[in-house]
Amino acid sequence: MREIPWQDIPREKVMHALRRVLVSEEFKTSPQLAAFLSFSVSRTLDGRGALLKAYTVATEVLGRHADFDPQTDPIVRVEATRLRRALEHYYLGEGRDDPVRITMPRGGYAIVVHGRDEDPNERPPIEPETPRRRIIKTAKAAWSAGRDAIAILSLAGFGVTSILLFLGGRPAATETGSDTRPRYGAILAGTIAGLPSDDGFGLADTLVETAGHFDGISVFSGMVPRPPDDLYVVEGVALKEMTHYRIDLKLRHATTGRVVWTRHLQLKADSDHMRLAGRRLAHIVVGRDGPIRADAMPAKADGVSGRDAPRSCLAVTDAALRSTMTPLLNAARRCLDEAIAVRSESPILLTASATLRHHLAGGDLDVAEQEAKMAISLDPGNAEALNILAEHAIARGEATALELGEKLIAANPYDPALLRAEAKRRTAMGSTASAAQLLADATSLEASAEAD
Repeated sequence: MREIPWQDIPREKVMHALRRVLVSEEFKTSPQLAAFLSFSVSRTLDGRGALLKAYTVATEVLGRHADFDPQTDPIVRVEATRLRRALEHYYLGEGRDDPVRITMPRGGYAIVVHGRDEDPNERPPIEPETPRRRIIKTAKAAWSAGRDAIAILSLAGFGVTSILLFLGGRPAATETGSDTRPRYGAILAGTIAGLPSDDGFGLADTLVETAGHFDGISVFSGMVPRPPDDLYVVEGVALKEMTHYRIDLKLRHATTGRVVWTRHLQLKADSDHMRLAGRRLAHIVVGRDGPIRADAMPAKADGVSGRDAPRSCLAVTDAALRSTMTPLLNAARRCLDEAIAVRSESPILLTASATLRHHLAGGDLDVAEQEAKMAISLDPGNAEALNILAEHAIARGEATALELGEKLIAANPYDPALLRAEAKRRTAMGSTASAAQLLADATSLEASAEAD
């Protein structure tokens, strides 16, 4: 065998090598090490391995808080030592014949991949295939596929930021790209070149993490081998100028490369200000008037079939809620009814239907309430459905309005429209102090992301 440059190794072979490691005895009993390795592989393959710092690993993989100090807490160095030792043991035992090997050199947390190619002079003579050999070959292929499937399922169960994992506690697909449940879209944090995200300036990461609180938005982390059709990537370029960064931020459709939204920012070179800017931008990107939801709006709304295009139907409903045009309202109602007939278990479709009924004069409020309750039973963190139920409760003078409002704020504290709606209800209930705080929070989120 002869060594080949790791950059020449196809990505899928690296991922296959990772999966083999993760299902080994060495790693099956150490989910924290498996998560650490997966995270390092993801960042390295994305070209960000050299930027991996102890703070990033500690807060995004090992569950440490934002005030983590690598000078006083050696957890990352300890786990990195354990990981290097576990990899050594694996390749001395189970993985001794693996053609692709993953290592983590000392002095950093990026990984290096070693690939070996066959030397034609070392190849064994070709043996004739017999029925017995065919059976053995089939069995080995089935075993390999099973190992890969187990690895993916194991990886999905770690509960930390890693490959093929979702953030924010929202329902997630078990396999990237295979989730067909209706949603407004999915979003991934890409790289902002020139911005040291590992020093706490995670503008794109904060934007995406905040977006995960919004209903119908799936959040991806790390590498996405098979991007779904509704995935968008936050990326950009930053230029340091004294105490500020000038940032050209954009939202790109992952599979076509289309840029659907841009923003030019001037932000303080301060991690707290960057995080605040990320939260302020989140509702602009994924909210009802945002580019992700609007990007699914069809050219002809009256021809949308909810059975086949639920995402377009949701976009038509958004447009109808902003409009008083009867044809658009009728198109939204028709396509939602068609979609729910096929996907009656979708909390997003049920909430959209309830919202449409709730906002229309003469709408069937009893049906809207039932749809919202069903949505909550399917997704207890559905903030829009909680908002509808809170509106109904306050209209009837029920004390449950306050409890529903608390759940709403816990589910999504970053949507100014929901914060203002809850502030209005609390004012009606006499809770003026908490209402004022909610209004202040909403005003802060609606402020410009630019440096003050």
